[in-house]
Order: sequence, then C-alpha cells, then structure tokens
Amino acid sequence: MRLRLKTTDIQFSAMTSTLLAKRTQAVIRGAQGAIERRIESLMRQRLSNDPIIDELQNGVLALDFGLNPTVAAAAVSEMIEGMNQAVSVKITRGRNGFAGIRIIVNPVGAIENIPAGSYDSNGHAIEWMNWLLNKGSEVVVNGFESIFSFNDASDPTSVSNAGESRSGLGFMVPTGGNFRVNPKFAGTSGDNFLTKIVVRSQLDIENIIRQEINKVL
Repeated sequence: MRLRLKTTDIQFSAMTSTLLAKRTQAVIRGAQGAIERRIESLMRQRLSNDPIIDELQNGVLALDFGLNPTVAAAAVSEMIEGMNQAVSVKITRGRNGFAGIRIIVNPVGAIENIPAGSYDSNGHAIEWMNWLLNKGSEVVVNGFESIFSFNDASDPTSVSNAGESRSGLGFMVPTGGNFRVNPKFAGTSGDNFLTKIVVRSQLDIENIIRQEINKVL
C-alpha cells in the first residue's frame, strides 16, 4: 500500500517559512549575548582611546571644568563603566514570523548623569558633563572665564596666590566675560564626542554581528 501526501504550493511555502523562521530565531538567540558583550567592549575601548579622555585628565577641559586628578579619574572610570549600560541587543519578530535583531547603542543616556559629571562649587552646580555633551556654544557661566594659573611670588594678586585651584591648572575668575565649553570639544545632544564614537564604530559593529551569527550557523 502506498500512501501519498499532497500539499499545495501555498501549504508547502507556509511550512518552509515556519521552519526557516524557527531556525532564524534560534541563530539570533544563540548570538545575542556575544554580540552585546563585544559591542560593549568595543565602545569601552573606543572611549578609553578617545583624545577627550586626556583632555579631561590633563588638558584644557580639566582646567575649564575644574577637575582635579581624583575627580577626573573617577569621571573617566564611570564613563568607561557606563558603556556597559549603553548597548541593548534585542530580538524582533516580523509579521511573517522571521526574527530580526535590533541594536541600540546609546552612550549619552548611559553617561550624561554619572555622579562624577557634576559637583558643587560654593553653592553653584558645575554640571560639566551636561555642558560638554549638550550645550554646544551656549554660554554656561555668566561673568566668569577660566584662565591658566601662573606664579609670581612677589605679586600678591597673582592668580596662583589668589586661592587654591581645584584642578591645579588654573582658575575660574570674575572677568565680566562669559564661559563656554571649548569649541573644539563642545557637543550637542545629537552631535558630541560620544555620538561620534558610535558613528566611527558602525562598520565594526556590523562585522561583529556578522561574525557572531556565522559562528552559530
């Protein structure tokens, strides 16, 4: 006795699509964790090597924001650690049942409110991370400017004799001018040093996705 099963083209297509959809979901699920970890690692590495890190620790931004070595080191550590919360890899599902992958890299959301990104100075909130990421060329402090310290022991009005500098590099002094973030580093919410890191990393992120999915296939 011979049993013969017949399916229509539509039925066969539906069965094939179901099998492929299940396989796609399994592959993406198998690669999901590794993709997220590798992108986080990439973001931490790119941030660690970004020139702005040196500026915050030893350069003009340390002076402008009044960051002493301890505060600067804490801020850098929190920024790099924050990259672990900047990456989200989720599995999506289309109407046909096929799985997809959605990757969100949002370092600004993870870093702009780190504890070391602001401090109190004589009752004034110095929200330097917010200034750096979001304020662009806006005036953030009225009536003051930052200047490098210098030492003239014979002159009691010398900047270095006027008080203790937080950063050891200079002072914020009342000059009647206005303070803005250095234009070389000033950013806005959609265009700052963190968003630039993501843009520069796009091809590397695509390669990570491709490599990890191929490992599971």
